[in-house]
Amino acid sequence: MFVDKFQQAVYHNLSLRLIKTILILIYFEYNSLMKQLISQTHLLLSLLLFSSCATNPVLPPSQNSALNSVSDSNAKKEKNYWMQEQFDSFLENEWNPTMKKDKEIQKKYRKNEESEKKEEKHFTLQEFVDKQEAYRKAHPVDDSKSNVRKLNSMPAIGENPSRR
Repeated sequence: MFVDKFQQAVYHNLSLRLIKTILILIYFEYNSLMKQLISQTHLLLSLLLFSSCATNPVLPPSQNSALNSVSDSNAKKEKNYWMQEQFDSFLENEWNPTMKKDKEIQKKYRKNEESEKKEEKHFTLQEFVDKQEAYRKAHPVDDSKSNVRKLNSMPAIGENPSRR
């Protein structure tokens, strides 16, 4: 009798361990299966999305009426803005005529412009500095019309002898 109870206890203990092991394996298998399912779901959804987009007829943006109702890409800008107009008038009326009148600038940079018309012209900072210097010689700055004197007279902004 003792042996029968002992065997029953051993079998019971073994069966509990076996059940726990099976449950642990099922748990890990379930987690790995869910991970695979989640990763495959992303793949399946992306394939569905991209395949449905590929079956639609391709329209260039200029013929897409829905896109053109929001923003017409072929529309020309009718209006120049104030700052662009000011800059364009400055270039036409002041900068270009001053550069054409200055003999040094003509001699120094005109040769380069003619040779580089065939190629893309590269901007150099020295060229701009030279042209700006020639412009300042032709159009000197009048401090009486400038706001520099007004700014310098302001206590918090301008020159203050007590801060030195």
